[in-house]
Amino acid sequence: MNDTARPEQINRIEVTGTLSQLDALRYTPGGVAMVNAQIEHQSEQIEAGLKRQIEQSFRCRFAGPLALNAAKLPLGSRIRVTGFLASAKKGSMSLQIHVQDLYRMN
Repeated sequence: MNDTARPEQINRIEVTGTLSQLDALRYTPGGVAMVNAQIEHQSEQIEAGLKRQIEQSFRCRFAGPLALNAAKLPLGSRIRVTGFLASAKKGSMSLQIHVQDLYRMN
């Protein structure tokens, strides 16, 4: 991760959830392992002093060695991912988490 980024350039997300979808492992033309997945997140957050129940699905992209590790996870695994947000495809308004760190919680 680039720890030298200026504060106005920070793009970082950390979220926990349950692995609900795992696409087939594939490889780019350059030979980089890739896998897309979806996690379901549930939490309680405080917003403007009020409790708010959060239920959100997140699309995730794993690349390289992380893709090889993610591809072995069974559906229903509790995981924590850290990474950055970027568009799912060039020119798309849909965002996904590009995972830089994966931790299995169960």
